[in-house]
Amino acid sequence: MFYQEPTATASRRELPPLFGTGSIDNILCYFCHQNFGGTMPKARTPHSASFKAKVALEALKEDKTLAELSQAYKLQSTQISAWKSLLKEGAASVFDKQSQKKSRSNRASESRNYTNLR
Repeated sequence: MFYQEPTATASRRELPPLFGTGSIDNILCYFCHQNFGGTMPKARTPHSASFKAKVALEALKEDKTLAELSQAYKLQSTQISAWKSLLKEGAASVFDKQSQKKSRSNRASESRNYTNLR
């Protein structure tokens, strides 16, 4: 038997009939609620570079724990740790003379390209 009609004592966790009276929207909604604990997944929030730097610098200070920071900024502690690591790795490039020359030349060429477009 492929499909059995749910009984009155059936739990809500049973799958709805895929080819029965349920619409595709109801079926998708059912699976979303099953997989995500009753709520739809939240869309990713794009964070600005200044926000990431602010959080990473605060994590580097180590005045607050990662749990306190994640609660204050509503972020995962792993995300804060990743931004902190990126800041540590990239901090030396701020003082690197060759990378500064490259960034200056890149900015100059971008401005020239922009004026050529006008």
